[in-house]
Amino acid sequence: MSCGGVYEKDYFYQLADEYGIMIWQDFMFACSLLSNGYRADIFYDRYPTNIEFLKNVQDEVVYQVGRLNHHPSIVIWSGNNENELIIRYWPFSTNVDRVIHEADYRLLYVFLIRAIVQQLDQSRPFIASSPSNGVESEQDENYIAQNPNDSKYGDVHYYNYTVDSWNPSVYPIARFLSETGVQSLPSLESWLQVTNDSAEWNYSSRLMLHRQHHPDGMEQML
Repeated sequence: MSCGGVYEKDYFYQLADEYGIMIWQDFMFACSLLSNGYRADIFYDRYPTNIEFLKNVQDEVVYQVGRLNHHPSIVIWSGNNENELIIRYWPFSTNVDRVIHEADYRLLYVFLIRAIVQQLDQSRPFIASSPSNGVESEQDENYIAQNPNDSKYGDVHYYNYTVDSWNPSVYPIARFLSETGVQSLPSLESWLQVTNDSAEWNYSSRLMLHRQHHPDGMEQML
């Protein structure tokens, strides 16, 4: 379950248990420090680490782990999505800024969330972030690897909109490809649920461009 801001309802996990669907369960933290990767006019600062916020996170994690840890469909807990990757490559203006951000990162995901999960559920692995080098990051790099997306360790995220996606050789040979994908346009049947105006079915229409949130998304698909 990706970190889209919502922990799914119990019924979702019950169905996953019944049908043998394995779930990678993120906690709801993602893409902190990210700006021009999605929209250049929005800056996502790091998550705070004041006492009030940490207490709120503690309550959230305790509740969700207690609610979900009996579901066999959940195979791993992940503290966040891509924050280790971003903090490693973020161009901090000073070394002091980097030290502060890295300390806050470890406080939130390692010393708080990881500690709670390991106390409440010792039956599953926990990784601080995805992608990460897994145990390699923990033991040798203090949870912030030099290359968190290294295909030799842990899990990998892969996006490339310029290659032939039908060619299997373009994909990384990783231990686990935990996130990948390409865009596609909706079917006509889907569009008809939104509008009957055939002018809006064109890829360059006002509505189509309004619904496109990925930079250069149309050009990359064409």
